[in-house]
Formats: sequence, structure tokens, C-alpha cells
Amino acid sequence: MINLYERDSIFKEPVIEIFVNIDQVMDMEKILVSTFYTYAVLDPLVCELVNNKPIILRPDIVENKLSEV
Repeated sequence: MINLYERDSIFKEPVIEIFVNIDQVMDMEKILVSTFYTYAVLDPLVCELVNNKPIILRPDIVENKLSEV
């Protein structure tokens, strides 16, 4: 959803609606932050696993996506 939100403005409203609806039953702030950190470690454009440890190669991409979250 992070990628959809930033990809094109036509996706922003549907993504926000989903988060608003889910927020009524769950703490979306915690979910989004937790999901973001998982994303940051698993996105091959951002991070590489070396000896089972994440190495952030593109902190600029991570910061940009975090600002979207």
C-alpha cells in the first residue's frame, strides 16, 4: 500500500479510505510503523541482507517512504 500510495495520485484516496476504515478497529499508527520497518528491511531497492543482518543501501528511499507513512 505504501508503494501504491506514492505511485500515482489515483491510488491515494482509496489507500487512505482503507486506513481510515481499519483505524476504527485497530491502531493504524502502530500497524503502519511496524509494517514500514518490515518493508524497509525487505525491499531490495533499499536494503540488502548480509550475514542475516540488514544493510540499508538507500536511506534516501527509506526516508521518502517514511514521510509518506
